[in-house]
Amino acid sequence: MENGQISKNNMKVLLIGKNGQLGKEIVFDAQRRGIELFAYGREDLDITDSEKLKTEIEKVSPDVVVNVSAYHVVPDCELYPQEAFKVNSTAVKELAVICKELDIIFVTYSTDYVFDGLKGSPYETADVPNPLQVYGISKAAGEFAALNYNKKTYVIRTCGVYGGESGSRSKNGNFILNILKQVGDKDEIEVASEQIVNPTYAVDLAKASFDLLEKNPEYGIYHLTSEGYCSWAQFA
Repeated sequence: MENGQISKNNMKVLLIGKNGQLGKEIVFDAQRRGIELFAYGREDLDITDSEKLKTEIEKVSPDVVVNVSAYHVVPDCELYPQEAFKVNSTAVKELAVICKELDIIFVTYSTDYVFDGLKGSPYETADVPNPLQVYGISKAAGEFAALNYNKKTYVIRTCGVYGGESGSRSKNGNFILNILKQVGDKDEIEVASEQIVNPTYAVDLAKASFDLLEKNPEYGIYHLTSEGYCSWAQFA
């Protein structure tokens, strides 16, 4: 499989989803590395508007399109599955098609929710997805579309992303900030104890993502998480 021919010295990146906790860290790390970055939030560029996406991507003419946008609040995905699939699957497919037409490398993020969690050991990239919820199903569909419509695609699966003060607009901050707020407001707090995760620091994930691009590995699926695992209750 042909590898990407890019380096930090000539990499031009178009980022979709700059306002989330990962998106903000990608912006910061790109600046630190001296990478030419064009970053868009929901108010700048609607990921579900394929015509505007193509127009903007053609105008910027990037080497890489990085998509961190997602409809990721799990209960909301169950309530509004059409919205989840529109953002997590259909829009990802359209981005992959556009990138294919323009010969652009495509990077999109996925989740441990594409698996059922029953394996009992860390999942490998070759493991077959078996999502149990709409969120995971829509993300698995997005993975499939991205990889099949543009061979120059990196799907980065991660888990339990948390960050610093940047937070995430759509989640009213990230897990750490929410816990700190609850500790200040309540005598007792409720945290899930049954869900086992690899809490992944958004700063490290952004760095690892650019490291991956600079190494020019084969296209395909990669798992990028922090080391170790625990429940959210243990993490708190």
